[in-house]
Amino acid sequence: MDTTTNLPWLTAGMRSLGLLKFELLTSGIQISDQAKDYVKAAKRPLRTRSGSSGGLDLILPNNIHVNVPVDESFASQSVLILDTLSEGLVIRRGEDILSPVVLQTLPKYYSMHTSDGVPMVKVGQMCSGDRFCYGMTGPYCWFWKSERRCKYCSIGLNKTRDAARKTIEELLETLEQAISDPVIPARHILIGGGTTEGEDMGAILASDLCKAIKERFNISCYVMISAPLRNEYIDLLYDSGADELGMNLEFYSDAAWEEMIPGKNRYIGKKRYLEA
Repeated sequence: MDTTTNLPWLTAGMRSLGLLKFELLTSGIQISDQAKDYVKAAKRPLRTRSGSSGGLDLILPNNIHVNVPVDESFASQSVLILDTLSEGLVIRRGEDILSPVVLQTLPKYYSMHTSDGVPMVKVGQMCSGDRFCYGMTGPYCWFWKSERRCKYCSIGLNKTRDAARKTIEELLETLEQAISDPVIPARHILIGGGTTEGEDMGAILASDLCKAIKERFNISCYVMISAPLRNEYIDLLYDSGADELGMNLEFYSDAAWEEMIPGKNRYIGKKRYLEA
């Protein structure tokens, strides 16, 4: 049953854009030779934020943002093409023009360095139109060890693109520039990345970061971590000023937990995730 027909605010145009967004997410897009010059000046995908934010940021009409796979092998087989017309960029399927599109431009702070000389783009990256993303563990995760590793994850491949050791001062210095960026100003921050060792699963470090951020900036903090083993660590995050907490269940079936996320299955478990 098509339930969208019961939503009076959902116009046919918005519905078609929504369907196009999902097609872009699932099939990716090819880039025509004519469009490659446009892409060179845009915010390119970064290895450090691979996954759901490691693609090319496109803006569809009505300010609909989508992060589109372009480097993955399946994208080279996509029927969707990023191409040019005289008036700018478009998405086409075969000869059919589906939509005009705009590329998100490169933030100015990406070319800047911290006072210690660290490239700011290695400290934190823009993951969408206004979200600053900070990997609190760098290219590291306690679950990256082979017998604990999540089968879909690639965080350990980020070692050349993400700063290995980050200080709170480097974060604050970079975030200040991101918030005031004249091209893409940050409006909220995601604190996530890998998991630290210990039953708090990174909650203690994330709490320290939230406290430091809230003392200096009026910005919303979203923390994304594995489920801590005890609720007191969730309370700690709340007390630190964290505005949102995400604990991704990843999979639901027990078989998928055992096969795909063996470390989280062994050391946390689905039952604890649901409790948390």
